[in-house]
Amino acid sequence: MGLPGIGFAYRESGSYRAIFKGNISGPKSFQEVLDRFDGGLESKSKKVFILDAGIATEENIKLIKSRGDDYIVVVRNKPLSETPGAGYVSIRETHQGKVEAIRLRQEDETILYCRSDLKRKKEYSMRTRFTERFEADLKYAKEGLHKKLGTKKYSKVLERVGCLKQKHARVADLYDSSIQEENGEGTDISWRVKDIEKMDARFSGG
Repeated sequence: MGLPGIGFAYRESGSYRAIFKGNISGPKSFQEVLDRFDGGLESKSKKVFILDAGIATEENIKLIKSRGDDYIVVVRNKPLSETPGAGYVSIRETHQGKVEAIRLRQEDETILYCRSDLKRKKEYSMRTRFTERFEADLKYAKEGLHKKLGTKKYSKVLERVGCLKQKHARVADLYDSSIQEENGEGTDISWRVKDIEKMDARFSGG
């Protein structure tokens, strides 16, 4: 994972530009980058670093905070354990739909959480595809319990369902599944969505 090739910082009396070697990683290398910026700016001036998500590691963020500086970074995964259901402000609206945002505080960070109709439609399509594939594989495993050469031994059925949960990890944790057993053999596999609200939030377009 590399750092960007060019970094910029500005001050009132002019500008300071530094060009850094690409493909460097780790907090030690990033420390050298931060020191280089300090060499071109007043040592007491507070800086805001705009980071690529690839270098916004926990260690590098701690380095920035320890120096009293701030940062801005785009996070493409959901940084919140629970997404808010209300309080959004519309920031753009086109024929494709609208984009909404809400500003939140989480510990010592400010998060601008955005969601869009276009991304919601895309994620709903993904959700449908993921759930249909997971359930189709479970159904196939269930049918195998009653086929001549199908997997029937209970321990093997447990192992098979466990592998399916790993294969479909994007949605498997949102399901409850159970395997019925009799005389050491699996007799039935059943499943259901256990948390529809959590599934809705995961594929909400945020």
